[in-house]
Amino acid sequence: MATLAAIEALKVLKARYFRFVDTKDWHALRSLFLPGATLHFAHRTDKPEAAEMAISRISKILLPDVVSVHNGGIPEIDVDGDRATAIWPMSDLLVFPVDRPNPFGLARLHGYGHYHERYERRDGAWRIASLRLDRLHVDTVPLPDAVLAG
Repeated sequence: MATLAAIEALKVLKARYFRFVDTKDWHALRSLFLPGATLHFAHRTDKPEAAEMAISRISKILLPDVVSVHNGGIPEIDVDGDRATAIWPMSDLLVFPVDRPNPFGLARLHGYGHYHERYERRDGAWRIASLRLDRLHVDTVPLPDAVLAG
């Protein structure tokens, strides 16, 4: 029963991660990570970065007028006492305003892949120790030429 309870708690943790990113609740998002946690977006960088730095960077990309929708499900979760790992199939959709440039030069991005995560339970609460996103495929729509030309 303890393993099933842990699995359910980890599912809730991941659901909150998706919701906090999509609602741009950066303070709440930070609370999901352990001190010293890392994030690694393998399609963008070669190395993991501190969660605080990654969340700060993400918050500058996902501005209030950018719509994001993250989905994940059917996780593979392994629990070993107060530690756990999971692989989450995911998709995300990012819709950027088409009247101004963004770092990607895109109007829309729809990505597919897997989150690989490690967790630890401290003081009775599960938190993310590391997160790595490996994208398998990305569909994109570029910004109109007039916006790119500036």
